Amino acid sequence: MSKAVKLGEIGNFVSGGTPSRKHPEYFEGSIPWVSTPALNGGMIDEADAVQMITEQAIASSATKLLPPRSLLIGVRVGVGKTAVNLVPMCTNQDIVAITGVDESLWDIRYVSYAVQAKSSYLVSQKQGATITGITSKLLKGVEIQQRSIEDQRCCVRMLDSVKDRIKDASDGIEKLDELVKSRFVEMFGDPIENPKQLPIMRIDEIADVQTGATPLRSNAAYYGGSIPWVKTGEVAAGLLEEAEETITELALQETNCKLFPAGTILVAMYGQGDTRGKAAILRYAAATNQACAAILLNEEYDADFILAQLNLRYKDLRSRSLGGNQQNLSLKIIKAYELIVPSTEQQREFMAFVQQIDKLKFDYQNN
Repeated sequence: MSKAVKLGEIGNFVSGGTPSRKHPEYFEGSIPWVSTPALNGGMIDEADAVQMITEQAIASSATKLLPPRSLLIGVRVGVGKTAVNLVPMCTNQDIVAITGVDESLWDIRYVSYAVQAKSSYLVSQKQGATITGITSKLLKGVEIQQRSIEDQRCCVRMLDSVKDRIKDASDGIEKLDELVKSRFVEMFGDPIENPKQLPIMRIDEIADVQTGATPLRSNAAYYGGSIPWVKTGEVAAGLLEEAEETITELALQETNCKLFPAGTILVAMYGQGDTRGKAAILRYAAATNQACAAILLNEEYDADFILAQLNLRYKDLRSRSLGGNQQNLSLKIIKAYELIVPSTEQQREFMAFVQQIDKLKFDYQNN
């Protein structure tokens, strides 16, 4: 037998916060402080921290020290994503934690999986103008099924097994990606050192480079339409099969947003974590925000080949970033970035190899 129980009834809700950046000494401590990229659906520790903060940072900000085995839930960036902490840690304001869960009644991993199962609903409930998200009040009202503790643990074992199978497939795909990189270097040499003396061209010599915009969040008429609207986090995830948000035709007409065709290469110019410098190809027509550089290649150049090269040169491109505490790429930097450009026949030969690898990836994902 099971019964529906609201999340607000199973523990205490604790919000996070960010210590003042005006005090850099706050970020020179030993207490892990995490943000939403750490919400991996599993268990996390100090290795997943964005930074290590001090006790003074905690005392002077809204963040709280969470006991081990708290459930962390994304409520702004990464809505619905979860993790369970193994060590005491703090979070930023994008995360709400549930503490004090009675583990004689609840397996904390079971609760984590149950919240993940509600992620689509939680995302659909996001509200806000400039910053979107869900409230603690809404989260407290979410119901999950309480089963016997034995049944909960059985569910966790089963879901962990499924997760392991997915990880095995992901590891196989990662090895295939390494094979693609090796083949690239074998055919063309290191793209930065260019030992084979292949032709070099700036990106703006082989493509038109543009960017998008963010329609005014306070204008509801701009959002919820039929036009996919892509952000840098989705580029970093490698997507690009569908977008988290959509905009309307009115947004295209009245803002600087543009509709880019399928096959456009997107490069993240700024974003959290390792986002900056990541690239992906649009598989459908979509608009983007202003943090994405849209590379529309001339017809004689292969988008998948250029993407493969950008991925190989990720660290080099990222190193070109400018700025102080918040380093960014810019449209100017992207346009001036130089790539090797082998013959069309060589590009096609390489991409024929990539297509075979993609078939193997498909097999991994569907077994």
